Amino acid sequence: MNCAPTVHPSQGLVCPPAQGVTLIELLICLVIAGLLAATAAPTMSRLLDDVRLTGSTNQLLSLLHAARAEGAYRSAMLVCSGRGKCQEFRKPDNQLILVADRNDSQSLDSSDEIVTTMTLPDGMTVQWRSFRNKPWLRINRYGVAYYQNGHFLFCYHGQARKVILNYQARARISDEGPNKHCPGYEPKSS
Repeated sequence: MNCAPTVHPSQGLVCPPAQGVTLIELLICLVIAGLLAATAAPTMSRLLDDVRLTGSTNQLLSLLHAARAEGAYRSAMLVCSGRGKCQEFRKPDNQLILVADRNDSQSLDSSDEIVTTMTLPDGMTVQWRSFRNKPWLRINRYGVAYYQNGHFLFCYHGQARKVILNYQARARISDEGPNKHCPGYEPKSS
């Protein structure tokens, strides 16, 4: 022990404070940090999923606003499944297309133009359900859906969010949480 004598003999020897940390202290800190990281990881994963769902629903809202604006001066617009090409929308898809339906055929053909394409992140799907069971959402020249209300259901890792449209193509968003219509849905066991 390297201690120096003090000026006052009653105090004896004064040792400098120890420097550094012991191995036990370091291991305790690492265990605490590991427990905090393990607790935060699922929360961060759910947060990132929620951000991706929010981003995709907002992207669809932008697509619908574009459809209403384009339809006002161009022609009727169709929002369709990218895979179904405006013929079907029965299965979940990961892509939506906005089509200028120039000949008002209510399908994608050679005279129509694909205005924009919306591709979802990997693992995310979208489904369209409508009152009249059409495989597309049609927005006419007046910017309304002509009594074709329905919803787009976005699914990502079992979580869902709906974009609900009224017959005038006005949208609102509903957070659905876990949804049985989503791929990867697992009901909570009681």
